Amino acid sequence: MEIIYAFSITDIIQSIGIGLGFPIAIWSIIKLFKKDKEKESQIKSLNNISKSQNDIITKMIEQINELSKQTQQFEYQSFLLKESNDLFKNQIKIQNDALISDKNYKEKSIELEKKKRKSKIKPFFRYMGGRRGAGATFMAPLTNYGERAYIIGIEEISTENINIEQKCKQKCTIEKNQIFQLQGNSKNNYIEYNVPFEINIIFKDEDGNKYKQNIKRQDLKMNVGMPEEI
Repeated sequence: MEIIYAFSITDIIQSIGIGLGFPIAIWSIIKLFKKDKEKESQIKSLNNISKSQNDIITKMIEQINELSKQTQQFEYQSFLLKESNDLFKNQIKIQNDALISDKNYKEKSIELEKKKRKSKIKPFFRYMGGRRGAGATFMAPLTNYGERAYIIGIEEISTENINIEQKCKQKCTIEKNQIFQLQGNSKNNYIEYNVPFEINIIFKDEDGNKYKQNIKRQDLKMNVGMPEEI
């Protein structure tokens, strides 16, 4: 039996439509596939960019952390340096104070030794009474109760009523316990035991320290002062 297919116009149109639609569908699929590839490429690019940025950020964070660490180390080193400088300054101050203190101590010790030396070798004269002379002749024996004295001379303060003998004004050496004889002649009707006068004996000690000692007679009384350094 022979089978005969009869095609209607509708079938033809549908066949044509199917024939035309298939390439379009294929092209659409291709386009979608391309778009998916592009999107995938873009996504990969974005992922790569993101990863690159993450790597950069990570490195920046590492660098920041390292910088922070170095900064902290620098700050600590600066603190240690400042502390060391402060300690060094304090050490210098202590040493200076010690040197100054030691210098002051030595200066004071030297000064004390000088004073002790002066006190030990200082000459000083005392009038213990004795021969006065006779009439207008005045005599006053002054005993050196200190150490050796080098007489330089006589400083006349008030001698209008007496003439001090020239030999008393000459340089001489008076040992310990020796007598320096002060002599003169009274005038203006004064006799020897009541003639008023005032002089300074000028002398040196063994180290060359210079002194004066006041000798004053007034109202029948002889006054001998303490040695004064000049």
